Amino acid sequence: MAITQRHFMLTDSQLTKKTLNIMGYGSAIVTFNTLLRTAGTYTIGIDDSPTTITVLEPAKFIIQSFQVTPSGCGAFNHKSHSHDKKNVGDIAGNYMARLYVQGTAVANKIINIASNSNTTVTFDYTITQRGNYSIWIENSTRLNVNVLQPATFKISNFTVTPRSGSEPLNVTVTVNIIPVILRGNTLPSSR
Repeated sequence: MAITQRHFMLTDSQLTKKTLNIMGYGSAIVTFNTLLRTAGTYTIGIDDSPTTITVLEPAKFIIQSFQVTPSGCGAFNHKSHSHDKKNVGDIAGNYMARLYVQGTAVANKIINIASNSNTTVTFDYTITQRGNYSIWIENSTRLNVNVLQPATFKISNFTVTPRSGSEPLNVTVTVNIIPVILRGNTLPSSR
């Protein structure tokens, strides 16, 4: 019976050793386990047989910018929300972007982002009620959006002159368009 001792090494520091009893020309399978929790390059070996293992940083996402266009407009108008997201990890990963309006998630998208690259995620969302809204995506800065009631106009003094004539006929159309001021809205100042 032969007795042998094998050493499991991790980055030049002895971690574990096991003693085996092997009879004659017998053999044994020995398993050593370790959990490498930090990204980096490690040298792992049994006795004098080292090998290199690289542990990659998992996908890690950061928001680089966030914008809402337009920032104020009439209700029922289209709003586009976009942000630039960067994966600063060593491997690609899926990122779920959630759009929040007034604290409620109203839309989401899953985007795969390659390592060390960025992408723009855009949401198209329509706000149907007037008011001030706080909008954000995940941990981004919250942006305020002021939604106004749709503009209403009154048309008066509609004239067309001349009403008949020989061709070619040059026609002039005149109309007076007056904005109707709704409660909570103001007319833009004239310059």
